[in-house]
Order: sequence, then C-alpha cells, then structure tokens
Amino acid sequence: MSIFDCMTCYDTVAQWTRAEVLWDDELHLGGKSVSQGHPLMDLGARDVAQNTLTIGNLTVRYAYISQKGYYPTKPDHENQDTCCVLEKFDRGSDHAKMFAGVFDGHGRFYEGQLCSKRVKETLPLKLLEAMKQKRTLKSAFVSAFEATNRSLIRELGPKTNESGSSALAMVVTETNVTVSNCGDSRGLLGRRTKTIDGDLYLQPIELSKDHKPFRKDEIERLLTNFPSTEILTFGMQCGEAFISDDFGQQDDPAVQTDPPRVWFKGKGYPGCVYTRSIGDAIAKQAGVIATPEVISINLSPQDKVITLCSDGITEFLSNADVMNICADHDDPLDACEELVQTAFKMYHQEDGRSDDITAIVLYLERNAGIEIS
Repeated sequence: MSIFDCMTCYDTVAQWTRAEVLWDDELHLGGKSVSQGHPLMDLGARDVAQNTLTIGNLTVRYAYISQKGYYPTKPDHENQDTCCVLEKFDRGSDHAKMFAGVFDGHGRFYEGQLCSKRVKETLPLKLLEAMKQKRTLKSAFVSAFEATNRSLIRELGPKTNESGSSALAMVVTETNVTVSNCGDSRGLLGRRTKTIDGDLYLQPIELSKDHKPFRKDEIERLLTNFPSTEILTFGMQCGEAFISDDFGQQDDPAVQTDPPRVWFKGKGYPGCVYTRSIGDAIAKQAGVIATPEVISINLSPQDKVITLCSDGITEFLSNADVMNICADHDDPLDACEELVQTAFKMYHQEDGRSDDITAIVLYLERNAGIEIS
C-alpha cells in the first residue's frame, strides 16, 4: 500500500458535513453565529469543515475554520494560514489514528501562503515515513518536522529566505494525544474539572508552548549556541529604546506592540518574533530552528475538548477564554465560529486590522458528551 493512500481525506470534501447560513442573501459556510460577524470579515475567503469519526471507543466530533484576515493597506492579501484533518491516518497500522494540523505562514507577499500550504502537504507524509521506520511517535515527529524543513528550503529555494511557516500538528488515538509544535500556534486540552464549590468547568491544559523570544529557555538556547545572535525589541535595535533583557510579559498589550525579536548582532535582520519555524532559511543561521517540542498525554474520560489555534486567536484570547467558548457550545463548528469572530473583532478593535485566524476544535466523547453543567 502506498503512503499516499492515507491522504485521501484531502479529496473527500463530499463526506464533510457543512453548515450553511445566509449572509446578505448569499450562501456561506460557518457556525450559527456567523450572521453576527464583523462587517469587514470576508466570509467568502475561509475554509470550513465538520465531521464525526470513531477511533476505537472514542467518538470525535470536529470542525475547523480558517479565515482570511483584514489588512486595509493590502487589498490583495490572501490567507497565509492553512489547516487539515486527516481522518484515516496511518491506515496500515493496527491502531486507528487521526491527524490534524494548523500551519501559519509568514514572510513576503504570497511566499508565506506558499510555505504554509507546502508544509501542510509535506509534513503528514514525512511523519508516515518516519513512523514506518518503527520510531516512537515523538521521535517520528521530530524527524518529520526537520525533513519537512529541508524539503521546503530545497524545493522553494530563495522563496524561503525570509518566509516560512509555523507548524502545530497532532495525532489522536483512542487513548492518547501527541502534539508537536514549531512556532507560535497553540494546542489546548480541556479537562472537565470541579471547582472547590463543586461547579464544573473545562480546565485548559497546554499541549504546546509558544516559541517566542519571551521564553528564558529559548533565549538561553539561542545566545549559547549562536553567538552572532541577539534578542532585542525593534526599538532597542533601532536605538530608540534602552537595551535590556527584561521584555515584560507576553500578554501585556503594551509589550505586544514591540515584542522581542531575533537578530544578527548589529544587523537589521531577520527580526523574527518567533524562535522556531519551518523555512526562514536566513534565520536558521541565527538559531530559528525547525526542531519541534513534542508533548504526549494519555486521555482520561474527563478530557472533553482539544483545540489547535493559530496565534490570530491566542494573541487576544487566553487559554481560559478558549475553553469557556468551547464549553458554551455543543457543536464544534459553532465553537470555531465564536473563536474566530471574537478574535477578529478584538484584533480589529486593537489594531484596525486582523491577522489570519484558524481554529480546529475537537469534542471527545466516550460515555457522555461535552455537557459540563
């Protein structure tokens, strides 16, 4: 059997159950709150999917929305985010698996979009190849990410000099979720938990850690292994602010306007706000590696939700915000819609624009649904 047999999910659009809603007398796809969306959101520039599948005795109801952002000075902007769900991943195995991933492209015009799409197409294949070598899933993910990076740079050449993509990928089995991350998208697990007062809520458990120059361990890795690298805000690099290694808190809105970046010492590039990525060939020399961090968690009956979100959502919504929105809905597509709509509105209110936004939401069911009240 060819490994390409496992990729048929890309072409089985007909089996997806899609919700249809009316917007300005035209038919669009999305959750039930789509009609309340921001008027600047282009509902014709989004990817939407929804379905239900069974993995052993685990039922997974999933949906995703990948929405083009809004850039008033870039009317030709195209969505640089992309995502996928492969329902029958590794079909030759004795154990059923699903694969899901969010890929957030960045860089020069059209190149970021090209990079994220190529990573989406390549990474699952590289992962299958590594898994067939009887590697552990963790080591297979590491091998696949690094192989995807080499393939991207080799095939796209100079287009990857200043462009690339984050990659947040996940494999779910009947009993386990394993998430591999390179970049600043974020995975969360929602575990049904009781407060001290006996109320139920979804406790967010991080399935990934953002790769940004706020992290002390990432700063140490960069400065120790790449002596020609420095970490500065744009203001510091331009001489407009005092140089300091105190960059503040990542979730501080004042800090977000000028976050720390990765530079070559004394040079005005590459200026990356992330410390790991796929592609970005020049930044690789400054320590922006493609090696992922992998987190694996055995699923319990209390684990009810998994989300994979691009930073277009996590820039403004906390982990608790994400889980509270998921807990408010029984339909994963409705949860995706509210996540996307809320982030878009907050982004536009803050910046007068919006980043591209992607959310994948999975509801996990064994003997009970997601009800937490």
